[in-house]
Amino acid sequence: MNKLVTILGAILVAVLLQTQVGANIVYIETSRGGTDGELSGNNLNPTAVGTFTLGVNSVRGRVQNALNDKPDIFSFVVPAGHSLNTMVLSEFTSVTQAIFIALDNGPTFAYDQFEINNNNPFPDISQLMGATVVGTSLIGQDALVRLAESATNNGGSGFARPLTAGTYTMYIQETNANPSDYTFTFNIVAVPEPSSFLMLTGIVATVGPWMVLRKRRRSSNRTHHLHG
Repeated sequence: MNKLVTILGAILVAVLLQTQVGANIVYIETSRGGTDGELSGNNLNPTAVGTFTLGVNSVRGRVQNALNDKPDIFSFVVPAGHSLNTMVLSEFTSVTQAIFIALDNGPTFAYDQFEINNNNPFPDISQLMGATVVGTSLIGQDALVRLAESATNNGGSGFARPLTAGTYTMYIQETNANPSDYTFTFNIVAVPEPSSFLMLTGIVATVGPWMVLRKRRRSSNRTHHLHG
């Protein structure tokens, strides 16, 4: 029986393996000591950081004085057969202790920094998927949760997690003259194919009754020996 359990465990691991298999820093701004250049501040032409790979994908940048400098705006792709499980603020340093972030689907962003900060008229951020403020108190936490849930964000239509395959655009800004340094870590997981679940279900359905019957037979044999 122990051998059978081991075999089933191995099959389960093979079918459901979705853990982090690698760490990949996909972009480091020059202002953060990288060689990838500065992220775009143009909402109609964001920096395309590429297709994320299975596991951890990090983007590291610096924002300050969005109205006189620029926000950081970049697009990324969640590949087919995968989903974006979490988006963790893994590193953050700032005098203001907070930055504004927003997420939208597609390769562009709805507003520029002047529109997003204009209170008259205030932009219709319901056009966005989500918008919120993150900072020092949320280091190590999943910002995707705040973006998705209307109860904790600053606007947006909201969305279900995890994010399915597709192209998305991030907007990150600091309006203060002092810089805010950040690293967002995007965790991409594989989505099991339905056939894999059917295979696992079939194995359990076939082997499960056999295991129960075997256990009953062993119990019956022990009872027979005791009374024989």
